[in-house]
Amino acid sequence: MTYSANSEYGRLYFCGVSAEEPAEGVYGGLVQIDDEGQISVLVATMYGAVRVTGEQLRQAPETIDPEWEDVTELSVTKAHDDPFMFVSEDEIDDPEEFLPAETVGSYRLQISRRGQGIPEGEVCTGPSDPRIEDVVVRFWPDTEMSGFEVRRSTSQFGVENQAYFDEDPERGIISLSYTSEGNSAEQRARDKHLANIAKYGEEM
Repeated sequence: MTYSANSEYGRLYFCGVSAEEPAEGVYGGLVQIDDEGQISVLVATMYGAVRVTGEQLRQAPETIDPEWEDVTELSVTKAHDDPFMFVSEDEIDDPEEFLPAETVGSYRLQISRRGQGIPEGEVCTGPSDPRIEDVVVRFWPDTEMSGFEVRRSTSQFGVENQAYFDEDPERGIISLSYTSEGNSAEQRARDKHLANIAKYGEEM
């Protein structure tokens, strides 16, 4: 399954899964965990299209394609509530469900990213725009629940992003309490305020 997701504040927000080890922070400049174990994927496109592919596997892949610039793995728990998917307030395409709501269990996620991304203030020219980022979410049943592993971090975006958060871990920690039914107006306002803090490095 491949579709165009809509990034918000430079993030794609997961719903339906939580990190097995809810250690708040940023991993590989790619994956962010909040203090409740909720997960987002950090992308270079602040607002706009990101090409997303989901792949359900029977077991861990043997290799990682060298074209992927940033790759991080983590273990998650899928609960019986929301479908496992990315959510956004302003969808570009109908979002694809990686797993339906009724599925439960433990999974290993391998999240991979590549591409320049659409700079803030610029407009995507269409599905073939070469700047569009690709994000692939591969997942398979997990019995070991072995925590986080940064498999690769080679893009300028990933390296600089990790350094930015390492310098001050409190930067840009945005609440990820998104569900398939959306957020309250108060939560959205708070998220926008914190996004400004992340962008400018100080309170507005």
